[in-house]
Amino acid sequence: MKFIQNIKAKPFITLWGLAFIFLVYTLYSQFYLIDTTLDINVHDTYYVIALRHVYSLLLIWFGLCGLGYWVVLSKFSIKLIDWLTIANLVFSLIGLFQIILPINIFQQEPRYYSNTAFYKGDYLLSILLFFIGQIIYFLNVLLSTIKKVTIT
Repeated sequence: MKFIQNIKAKPFITLWGLAFIFLVYTLYSQFYLIDTTLDINVHDTYYVIALRHVYSLLLIWFGLCGLGYWVVLSKFSIKLIDWLTIANLVFSLIGLFQIILPINIFQQEPRYYSNTAFYKGDYLLSILLFFIGQIIYFLNVLLSTIKKVTIT
């Protein structure tokens, strides 16, 4: 229970921890997995993204979200809505891990485009959960700022 209270009190630490994990993944994929890609097949079109770009984008996103929580909590001393904070982290993590975990980061052989990393049912729900988590983040910051309950 103390773990949940710590997350509610300082959610930016969790987000900065995720940003650090993605920094490590970015550096690892930059130097050791140069040819690793994320392949998404939508109808007859393949979207091919370098995995290090996905990790870099997530690094920046979680770093900025952590910075936003830190500014609201530390600089403005505004109390966040607890259940929205937990919902943001849960939806973000569930969606994120369903997207990232199926990717084999230790893949050494090249992937051929007859077989993709994701199928529609697997990744659409994960992406939807991740985006719902990010909408909850903005709602949390906006509603907390409007309520202006300060931390004592």
